[in-house]
Amino acid sequence: MNKTIVVTGLGMLHPLGVGYKKCWEQICCGAKPVVTPPGVLRMEGFDADQHIDHEQTRRMDRVSQMLAVVVDQLLTDATMAQSGDYEKTGLCVSTDFGTLDTIIQFSQRIYQQTPNRANPLEFPNTVLNASAGHACIVYGIKGHNNTMAGYGALSEAFDAIILDRAQAMMAAGLEEAGIYQQQTIEQYADDFPKPFHFKSKGPWLGEGAAGLFLESQENAESRGKKIYARYLGYQAGFDDPRTLSKTGLILEKSIRAVLEKNNRTVQDVVGIVIAGAGFNESEALMSQALLTVFQANASRVTCFPVAGALGSLGGAEECFGAVCAVIALASGRWPALPWMQFEPEAYRLGNFQLSAASRPFQGRGVLLVAANRDGMHQVHFFEKAV
Repeated sequence: MNKTIVVTGLGMLHPLGVGYKKCWEQICCGAKPVVTPPGVLRMEGFDADQHIDHEQTRRMDRVSQMLAVVVDQLLTDATMAQSGDYEKTGLCVSTDFGTLDTIIQFSQRIYQQTPNRANPLEFPNTVLNASAGHACIVYGIKGHNNTMAGYGALSEAFDAIILDRAQAMMAAGLEEAGIYQQQTIEQYADDFPKPFHFKSKGPWLGEGAAGLFLESQENAESRGKKIYARYLGYQAGFDDPRTLSKTGLILEKSIRAVLEKNNRTVQDVVGIVIAGAGFNESEALMSQALLTVFQANASRVTCFPVAGALGSLGGAEECFGAVCAVIALASGRWPALPWMQFEPEAYRLGNFQLSAASRPFQGRGVLLVAANRDGMHQVHFFEKAV
């Protein structure tokens, strides 16, 4: 039970690029992804066959192919691909919509063209955990496997290692900017995303997949594997938006709890990565909780709302945020918010620092705060590798 969990592999797939190094460089340069249609950041021209053998991808739908590419990146970066022994390696995935587009298209074909026109080979892809299943089959991953609706892949992976259900775990998030979501997001289209801005019309929709390879520090050292950062744990909770807890009281307690159980204080936190921004409900909750916890210390803490650079990524945004937090600690660089306007008084985050440009980062501890508009939240704490 006294294991220290570390990050030894990273992966990312986004309109900004394939691979976490490419994506991170683009984020830090303030690159702006192509926006088509209005309010949507979509990976135009994505072809999984450029990264994985077609024999493996031909049975997958598009969103499953995205996850498979990231899992391949994780296994390669963690140098696990050399052994190919994944008996005790598992995979947990977070997503809001999963294969929703496939489900809609499959159902429409049945209703519009009769059931005889439905392709039975497409039916397995209409299940939420289809993507994780495909990835495990392709790479022979035989350990703990689960798909979470919403957030939860990180915490599930952490618990699996702590409780000896797996020797190593991949925690990943994926989301597709499908037709259904695009139709609902158009009402929010604005000149650029404005997370935590009082005049924000809402988020832009992003898509992609991102993940982390987790294992115990002892296991990583025995393999001689470089450690990106330490993952010291999480705290989960729920602020019911129908009650007084919509003020962020439970989130506030979660932030304090994850610090206290690791014998850390707010002085040990120099950066905060925020997942779930873009909607008034979640932003009001998060800003209130963060300002209450950090108070006078807020001015020395830099924040990075993921949706401000990568678009709103639904259930995947937690893992995207985790990858950004880990790279910031490992590289000593804090990411940029390319669409940010410099008008501090217009933002909910008070004295917390927001940066339109990348800057040096020497922090030791980074919080990842992920909260959705329904009040569910998870708080994770990452620390610089010793």
